[in-house]
Order: sequence, then structure tokens, then C-alpha cells
Amino acid sequence: MKNIKLTEEQQNIVEAEGNLVVIANPGSGKTTTLAFKIAEIFKTQKPWKGVIAISYTNKASDELKQKVNTLTNDNGNSFFGTIDKFYISNIILPFFKSMYRVKTHIILNLKVESAKEIVGYDFANSSDDEILTKSIELLKKGILILEYISNLALFIMKKSKECREYLKARYSHVCIDEYQDCDEKKHDLFLSLVNTGIIGIAIGDPNQSIFAFAGSNSEYLVNLTSRNDFKTLFISLNRRNHKYIECYSLKFLNSNHKCDIPNTRDKRLHLRKINGKEKEISLWIDKNINTIMKTYGVKDYSKIAVLTLYGKTSDNISRFMKTPNRVFINTPLDESSLYTDIVFKYVLMYIFGNPNLYIETIIENHIYALNSGKIDKFIKFIKSCKKDFLLNNKVELERIFNEYKKIFKHEIFDENILSVINSDDYVNSYKPLNKNEISILTIHKSKGSEYKIVFILDQYKYIIPKHDFEQRKFASIDNDRNVHYVAITRAKEAVFFILGDKRDNSKGEEKEAIISEFLDKNSYWGYLYNFRTNK
Repeated sequence: MKNIKLTEEQQNIVEAEGNLVVIANPGSGKTTTLAFKIAEIFKTQKPWKGVIAISYTNKASDELKQKVNTLTNDNGNSFFGTIDKFYISNIILPFFKSMYRVKTHIILNLKVESAKEIVGYDFANSSDDEILTKSIELLKKGILILEYISNLALFIMKKSKECREYLKARYSHVCIDEYQDCDEKKHDLFLSLVNTGIIGIAIGDPNQSIFAFAGSNSEYLVNLTSRNDFKTLFISLNRRNHKYIECYSLKFLNSNHKCDIPNTRDKRLHLRKINGKEKEISLWIDKNINTIMKTYGVKDYSKIAVLTLYGKTSDNISRFMKTPNRVFINTPLDESSLYTDIVFKYVLMYIFGNPNLYIETIIENHIYALNSGKIDKFIKFIKSCKKDFLLNNKVELERIFNEYKKIFKHEIFDENILSVINSDDYVNSYKPLNKNEISILTIHKSKGSEYKIVFILDQYKYIIPKHDFEQRKFASIDNDRNVHYVAITRAKEAVFFILGDKRDNSKGEEKEAIISEFLDKNSYWGYLYNFRTNK
């Protein structure tokens, strides 16, 4: 990292002062830029101050922290993690107790659909004030409703002067990566932190906003660029994609984009039409994968991904494909904000040999929640479990969970952890990918990843972009266009769009598969056809 030479654009960001909005293209090195920026902040930082560094996923957060650690020896009192983890550890846990004079611990985190059955309350038919009142009442009992974490955090921060003063005293900057995925509440919290005097840095790409179904909206990122108290800077250089892929993706977003098309017959985007469905597509990949790898100089299957729109497609491809592969799916631990779930996930990843994790660091990062008297014994036990797995490929997950529960002062909600350790598919998601395995995952889960070669499936009419038949228009064209863009830009060397001539609809009925408007040469996007080879 220390030997990396930053571009002029990146260096300008590192040296800039005050509130910043950074618009970064795919593969432009935004995580590296943010790491250098944070390291630069530490150079002039008061010793008791830290930085709030928020990433969209725990994996992205770990990557950012590791890069910062290679550039500086001291992170001070900094926070690295997801926004929900920040809400809980820095706002909800410490200041809810003082506001309401309770000694509660979070023992249960629920999704809204479970709340009516378990706690007897229907959030769906409640006003915002009623939701907040009920959320406070439940939290006093140790029950946290996942969907309303941000509501609680924002309420506490606005009501508690002690909370605001603590955050301002401890942190000098708040940096949020993937800002295009912020929803209204996260955006409000960011501005509330800025209003306390903390310097704000928002970094993202409006064209990679693909979580509209969860309330995310790239407009919050775009709106920051029009504020007088924020300076807007750009990282435009694409270090990831082959020039053909880069140009295709830019033309896809804006047909008037003046990208410099390479003058070569070495086209990197391919469209293949297969007779059949997922089984036949899998067999085609099996038959052609080694030739494709040789063509683009790829030696390991781990450099290849099959991207789908649906988990069901991923499962089918994995089931039919004879080439070694691994399906990566979201587990209940991935979707949980409860710190006991997050720590257990990291424990699993450590045991299974993730090279970037250390059990001491995992424990240290969550020390506020652990019984220190039992920590050393637990660390020794987990190290022995890892050694046993690496030597004998054996792991006693139930025993690990039983030992895990002993180090916490309060009850752990068992449901999420038990559902993971009792599922081979969930457990396999935490094992590092082998060199001889192809990754199979949804486009949404692939965000932030990169591969040499990408096979993109499910690109059918009515599926992407979705159709609103009543209104006779596309249902969510901006989000769908961004999903397609994200899929394309995961590939460094080559993209293969693979289409069957049949598909199953949501009812399991077999239908004729029609090519998506995004790929059809007779559609609005037809001018892109010359970028692809169709054999």
C-alpha cells in the first residue's frame, strides 16, 4: 500500500480539507483512496480523536481497516464497521440506558414480519410516532426491531446532548463509503453528525445504486454535490475493466458518452443463446470454460463468477454444473445487526481459515460486549478448533456455539446462529474460496467484488428491466439499469451474457425466454450490439 502511487485526482482528495463528496467510477480505487485519506487525517489528529469509517458490508469494512493499518500504526479511537453496528455500539447501547435509566442488554433482534407473532404488535399499521414509542418500549426489554434501528439512533442523537457531545469529542471525521446506498434515515444521521462539527466525507457512485427495494436512493449522494458546505471531487480512472468493457458500460448509461473505443477485433463482450434452461446453460459453461480461460489467460477457477438475478438460478446452476463451484448466499448472520451474531460469523470465518482474520482482533473489536474473565479461555479454545479443522477438516459447530454462549454476560438469541450451523449451504458461505472453484452468486451479492471473467444470467425481457403492465412502462428502470451496470463492471477481462430459449416464471410455469431490452439489437440500447459477438 505504501508503494502505491496515487493519481492526481486521488491525491487531491487526500489533501482536501473540509466536507467532501467523492464520485468514484467502478474500479477507480476508491477504497484505497479512502484509506490514504484516513491515514492522512491521523497525521494531524489529536491523540484521543478517531474517525468513523462506515462501509456497507462487514467484508468491505474489514478491507478498508486492513488497508489503513498498512499505512499507519495507530487508528486511535476510530470506528470501522457497518452503519447498523455504529448505531448499536456508539449510540443505542450507551445512551439509551442513560436516557431511560435502564440496564437492558439487547437479547433479541427481530424483523418486522416476526414482531407481530413474537411480541404481539403489528408495525405495518402504525404511524411513525407509534413505531418509535413501541420501539423504545421493546428496547427496554432488550428487544430491537431491525428495520427501526436508524429511527432509534436518530431519535437518541437528537434528544441526547450527552450523545452529541460524546461523538464530537471522540471523532473528527465521518466517512461513509457506498453512499449511493443510503436511505433517508442514514442520510439524516450523516448530516446530523456534520452539524455537530464532525467533518463529513461521502464517497460513492450514483450508477451503482441497486438497493431501491430497501429504501436506498442515489439522490442523497447527488444532493450533497449541490450543497455549499461540501466540495465535490471525482475519481474517474478505471483500473479494473478492460477498455472494451469500460466503454460498453459507459455507453450503456449514456449513449452520448465520448469513450475512446479500442480499435481492435479483440471484443470482450459476448452473447450466447442456448437451447434449454439452467441445465443446458451449465453444461455449456462446463464444455467451454477451459477454452475461455485459456483465451483470456486465466489460470484459476476462483477468478471466474456466474452472476444471477435470483438465488434460485444460482442454486440450479450449481446443481447442474460439473465444474467445481461454490454458491455464495446471504445467511441470517449476514442480515443481522446483533453483535453476538456478527462476532459468531467472524469466529466461523476465522476457524475456516480466512487469512485476513485474527481471533484476538475479533474479540478486541467487540470487547464492550464480552466477559473479560473468560476471553482468554475462549480464544485458546477457538484456536484449537481452527487447528483441528485445518488438520482434519473437522469442526464441532454445536460445541463451539455452547462455548461461545459462556463468554457473554447475558442471553444470546439462538435462532440466527442455530439456523446457520444447521445448514451446510450457510456454513459453506463462510469458507474461503478454493482456487479450483467458480463463484456463483447474485448480482446484488457481487457488489464490491471483481473477477477476471463473468457469466451473466437471467437477462430476459420482463425480468430486467421489469415491466409495469398496468402503466405500460418499465417499473424501475433506473434501478434495473444500475443492476445491469454493476454486473458488467465486475469483470476485468471478459463478459459472457448466457441466455436460454426457455425460462420458468414465478409460478414455476415454463415460458419462452425473450432477450432483455438491455441486450436486444432492436431495442433502445441496440447501438451497443456492435460491442458484442454473438455466436
